[in-house]
Amino acid sequence: MKEKKRKSKQKNNIVVVETSIKSMAPCGTHIKVTNKHGEERRKEGETPPACPVHAALLETIPDFQGKPSHAFVACLLCPYHGLSQLNLGSCPCLYDCTSKRAVHISDLKENVEALRGAMVELNNLSEDVKTRVEIAEQQQMIRRREVDGWLNGVEKMVNEVDEILQSGEEEIQKRCLRSCPRWNCWSSYKIGKKISEKLNAVSVQISKGRFDEVADMLPRPRVDKMPMEETMGSDLMYEEVCCCLRDERVGMIGLYGMGGVGKTTLLKKINNHFLATSTDFEVVIWAVVSKSPNIENIQEVIWNKLQIPRRIWETRSSNDEKAAEIFRVLSTKKFVLLLDDVWERLGLLEIGVPCPDAQNKSKIVFTTRSKDVCHQMKAQKSMEVACLASEAAWTLFQKEVGEETLNSHPHILMLAKVVAQECKGLPLALITLGRAMAQAKDPSNWDKVIQDLRKFPAEISGEGFLSRVHDIHEARDQGRKIINNLKHACLLESCHDEMVKMHDLIRDMALWLYSECGMEKNKVLVCNKVSRLKEVQEISKWKEAERMSLWDGNVEKLPETLLCPNLKTSFVRKCYKLKTIPSGFFQFIPLLRVLDLSVIIE
Repeated sequence: MKEKKRKSKQKNNIVVVETSIKSMAPCGTHIKVTNKHGEERRKEGETPPACPVHAALLETIPDFQGKPSHAFVACLLCPYHGLSQLNLGSCPCLYDCTSKRAVHISDLKENVEALRGAMVELNNLSEDVKTRVEIAEQQQMIRRREVDGWLNGVEKMVNEVDEILQSGEEEIQKRCLRSCPRWNCWSSYKIGKKISEKLNAVSVQISKGRFDEVADMLPRPRVDKMPMEETMGSDLMYEEVCCCLRDERVGMIGLYGMGGVGKTTLLKKINNHFLATSTDFEVVIWAVVSKSPNIENIQEVIWNKLQIPRRIWETRSSNDEKAAEIFRVLSTKKFVLLLDDVWERLGLLEIGVPCPDAQNKSKIVFTTRSKDVCHQMKAQKSMEVACLASEAAWTLFQKEVGEETLNSHPHILMLAKVVAQECKGLPLALITLGRAMAQAKDPSNWDKVIQDLRKFPAEISGEGFLSRVHDIHEARDQGRKIINNLKHACLLESCHDEMVKMHDLIRDMALWLYSECGMEKNKVLVCNKVSRLKEVQEISKWKEAERMSLWDGNVEKLPETLLCPNLKTSFVRKCYKLKTIPSGFFQFIPLLRVLDLSVIIE
């Protein structure tokens, strides 16, 4: 193919050089490069150098590949050759493509700085995401796979960008020395293109790192194992409860009994029953209610177990909205709800719990100290958790005291059996006293405990329980000594204004012992509503009562009469609105010996 020749035109350092498309070259483009004197800048015998930028541009345009064509290029020459400006007005297609690629060279420095700034932003975002992940994992959550992949991508990108930025800096330094023959515009173009592409990739990575959620809650097991010690004497009750759980006619089970008798332990055993037993219950939920139930706290426990997404839960601002969400989820499941320490009727729908029925086949088991609560909750099955039989009680007490102490003196084993008998099978008393006596290797200590246990249930007022006293002053002194002994034994706790307080479980034990081990439950009664005194179902209780505590902040008048033939002690407390007591109120209380009205004035 013949070459068409055209003379070069020179203006200052701008030289128009002839280019031609040659079939023997890969792209067909060769540029004859001259200086301002028209002298060709190449060694003798050397092939006319191809302009790398121009050749690369022509290669990208299909219209020019392999086709004869001419283009006149205005070149700003360096000592060897170089490209500063393209004048391709006669070829718009080539001009458009050329201008898009020339910026890789002209904007190299700006792109290096932009890439460095973008990497600072990406690194800061990566650290923020890592912090969010760490906090979530501390809350027993698991990071999302997309977040893990993104962090790995950032780590890989950091290494790649460091290398590219180093090459870019070196290229900028070469361009600052234009007289240096090592500077090559083709190298500058390639590095500039890499930096531009990596800048776009970093921007995309930043946009992908704006996560709404970085972790999800770990899948909760169907049932959480409750920690508990080995139980004794509850196997029969446990089997009866398990039988009720299999009975489709029983949806709600109430376990009632005095404090410390082992209701919570039995409920834990029922909970752990579902770990080893294959059932079709989808979820088992454990929640503690307590004396003053907090609906929101109970809802939080259920929400956590059901794994309702946090973004949904946090939009439910009121208890009613949360109840609706819990109800929606539980209505689709066959569940078991275990409620511990219920003191009064609990509104299940207020929490969001559907009532068990023949359709959903769910179960609710709760513990309470009152059989009345079982009726109020409409339990299909109410079961009393009784104290341990003598053999089981002795086994439990032995376990807590330990063989070393029991065998440390010939008399201790016999005394220990007496102490265990005085506990009347109450697990709380057996465990508490057993641990307290674990290091008692002196028989006299055991004798003292036996005496204290036998005196413990008695009232320490002027009711005839303090023997061998001559006047009220001596009785009060002896009473203070007894209180101090009980405080030293941790059965009473000091309070303000010379008052003492008793743990509710210890109180229950004292009342239980006083009521002949629960056989005469109405010997001591507490009433917080005066209006209940007239209810028919309460009348029989008052006839049996020997001690009564009456308190009602809203009562203004007591009943005209009260039939309590066995009542010996009566406390009227916190009746701040009460102004008068009817004259006939004490007419049918012939045995009354102690009346305390000291706290009826606010």
